[in-house]
Amino acid sequence: MNHNLKTIKKAGAFVSVVTFSAFLLNLFAPITFSYAVDKTAEVNVSVNPMISLTLNTSNLQFDISPSPEGVFESKPLIATVDTNSTGGYELYFSSEDNTTDMTSLTSSSVVASDFTGTVTSSTMGANKWAYSLDNTDFSKIPTLANQVALRNLNHLPTSSEVNTTVNIAVKINNLLPSGDYSKKVTFTAIAHATPTVTIGMLHNMQQITSEVCSNSITHETGTLTDLRDGNTYTVAKLKDGKCWMTQDLKIANYKATSADSDVDEDFDIPVSSSTGFNPHTGLENAYVVNNSGYYTWYVATAGTGTRSMTQNNIAAEKSICPKGWRLPTGYQYSGDFYMLSQQYSDFVTAELPHFTKTGYMSSGSLSYTNYGIYHSSTNHGERFQYVLGIDNNNSVTPSGDGYKGEGYKIRCVAR
Repeated sequence: MNHNLKTIKKAGAFVSVVTFSAFLLNLFAPITFSYAVDKTAEVNVSVNPMISLTLNTSNLQFDISPSPEGVFESKPLIATVDTNSTGGYELYFSSEDNTTDMTSLTSSSVVASDFTGTVTSSTMGANKWAYSLDNTDFSKIPTLANQVALRNLNHLPTSSEVNTTVNIAVKINNLLPSGDYSKKVTFTAIAHATPTVTIGMLHNMQQITSEVCSNSITHETGTLTDLRDGNTYTVAKLKDGKCWMTQDLKIANYKATSADSDVDEDFDIPVSSSTGFNPHTGLENAYVVNNSGYYTWYVATAGTGTRSMTQNNIAAEKSICPKGWRLPTGYQYSGDFYMLSQQYSDFVTAELPHFTKTGYMSSGSLSYTNYGIYHSSTNHGERFQYVLGIDNNNSVTPSGDGYKGEGYKIRCVAR
């Protein structure tokens, strides 16, 4: 909450009773305050999957004048599935029951569907009927107990995937008694449940949740866009069970808000040069170069980490990470960096490639460019914070000391 006190300037010297009276009126006028309060509320809507099925049966009336060798004819039956399920749907086809003969009310003869394998228009037997998806190779009509799967999608169907055409064919010769023959067929559509969302299915950094990370498998990766400035980052679930950015944060010259960032109040991420980093006096500085961002601890923590914070092992509350992400903790024996590197051999072989070694910013230049130093949120005295350090021999220090005024890199971890 911001309070803006509006003060009233008083008049200077008084040269008459009239002027003095005016001053008294101003003196006892009420002082007004202006208050501005900003709060956000997140609105969530749960949309359940739905499904409907329609059949275009307008072409299913055959009118055949048979011949001795048999007359073949096929017609399309179109099944249209309307569903909003991002998990897709299944579509099945069969006879309405466990018999497949077309029967007549005036004759004991039938149009059967009792052959094996597939047939074509020329090889289909007389007085038979069948179905086909390509209108070339035809199969016998399945019974209800043996429905055939026409579609099995695991994604939201495209416009071409909502329609399925089943070609129904008959072949009739002159030995079949005249009359009407019929049999009903059945289509069954089933909507899949909304799929469990994993990190590889996300599009934006701000979509991350603890559930998404929990659902993901170790070393599952994704490429996500930071909605704040359009930068993209690879992210992965690492062996510690947490989801990490596997590229350096590189945001600058941006006003972070609670709607898109890990902040409670607006915070201006500055844009400046390498000269603003100093181990003793550096405060508010951010510099992006060579696809990496370098930040003082004050900026990395969105102003919640300062030199006035002197108690050890206290974490700054906020960061310039995207909403849903935070700075890793640097507590010795329990912090995020320590837990990630607890099994050193596994860290070096599996996790170390995710952390680049491009040095740090201090006194106007990049130093130790064969080292990697990463911010944590954890304080270590008046001048220092804990950092993750990786030296040129790939020795890992998960809770080293780093000056608050120097420029280190950021890898955010999902909350």
